[in-house]
Amino acid sequence: MVCQIAEIYGFNINAPERTKEALFIFCFILSGEKVIDIGIDWLKLGYIENKLLKVGTKALMIYGLGHGACFYYEYKDKFEFSLIPPDDLLNKLRQERDNYFPDDVSEATVKQKLIVEISIASYNNPDPKVRINAISQALNYGDDGLNLLLQALTTDESADVKDAAYNLLYSKYGKLIESVNAYQTQKSLTSWELEYTLTGHSDSVGSVAFSPDGRTLASGSDDSTIKLWDVANQEEIVTLTGHSNDVNSVAFSPDGRTLASGSRDDTIKLWDVATGREIVTLTGHSSTVYAVAFSPDGRTLASGSADNTIKLWDVATGRSITTLTGHSDWVWSIAFSPDGRTLASGSGDEDIKLWDVATGREIATLTGHSDSVWSVAFSPDGRTLASGSGDETIKLWDVTTQEEIVTLNGYSPVFSPDGRTLASRSGDGTIKLWDVATRREIATLNSSHINSVAFSPDGRALASGSGDGTIKIWRGR
Repeated sequence: MVCQIAEIYGFNINAPERTKEALFIFCFILSGEKVIDIGIDWLKLGYIENKLLKVGTKALMIYGLGHGACFYYEYKDKFEFSLIPPDDLLNKLRQERDNYFPDDVSEATVKQKLIVEISIASYNNPDPKVRINAISQALNYGDDGLNLLLQALTTDESADVKDAAYNLLYSKYGKLIESVNAYQTQKSLTSWELEYTLTGHSDSVGSVAFSPDGRTLASGSDDSTIKLWDVANQEEIVTLTGHSNDVNSVAFSPDGRTLASGSRDDTIKLWDVATGREIVTLTGHSSTVYAVAFSPDGRTLASGSADNTIKLWDVATGRSITTLTGHSDWVWSIAFSPDGRTLASGSGDEDIKLWDVATGREIATLTGHSDSVWSVAFSPDGRTLASGSGDETIKLWDVTTQEEIVTLNGYSPVFSPDGRTLASRSGDGTIKLWDVATRREIATLNSSHINSVAFSPDGRALASGSGDGTIKIWRGR
């Protein structure tokens, strides 16, 4: 295999000393960038028999075999291991054999070029940790490295790899990124307009939620019903009946197959979205259920109640796992952190509490509001918590330090999926949109008696539930 690749680059390595050298180069390149320095230094010092090679020829040979090794590295992860290289690999190397360096190139230049190529090749590894390591020095690779970072940021399936790429780009181009983000935010969110209105409920709509795929909207109403709506066709799919009092909260499971609802009848119901049938009724609260939320993995459901408690439920069995106590008034709102480890709750006691989901223990109490906390929401990255209160303020909190970051005007905040925009209902009946980075109001959507708002999964639509029983769909242009 090594002989075949060497011959493509014009190297005859039949002589025993050259065969050893070629194998040495090839194996060092496959071992990764950490040993390239050692390998090339050994060649320069003559630790391997190579006295018949000129300095320039040696550099060409190093690059030629190294370049081939990089291609082979990619192929060995994609195909069953074989000592016979695939024909398409050899053909690709033949097409590129004239693209290596002139005879007088330095070993240092060759070394840097190979490090870049190894990083690009190893980025194809299925292990996210290997891909993160592959891009760790990408800013030193010129345009090739920049393109690699942009590829990781925009197309990698791992959130950790995307975060690593973003952090590297931000470390060098932070001001530029902030400027572009601000421009894109202003461009996309200052031109929202009402697209259509859904009618059918006979009383106030207190909760709205989009399905994870954005195709279905759920609405819970004081008329004791839940309606599922086809977003594209702008029509009702089905009405879910079974609660005997106001439906205060609705939430889709992460897979979109199940809908949870919390009611003034003190119960939580789980519904099959496909059939519209009730799956189970969860009982255990002794008063109104104001909030329901699924954990990110869909296995746990949390509920907040006017009995001052939060309950965690096993979705598969319908059994209560634990009861969180600590609030001295009604629990109006709950939210899981994106990693599912923390639960936030807002209460009529004016406090926000953070809970360890695994142990059920209270982590911290955030104080600062002067009225009931009606809404809590985590940012998509989990670093920021937003809270909305009857004191007509929204507060943003640093989750790590538990310190207040800023206070805005409004109620019931929700983050856009990209975390750059915050939507809230306002005391004047409007919906306000805020730029999270600058804390500035960027748009106002005029309506009346808004009770709840929700972003679509793609962030391009916003649903609002109103006191007049209607749901409005707003579209960003």
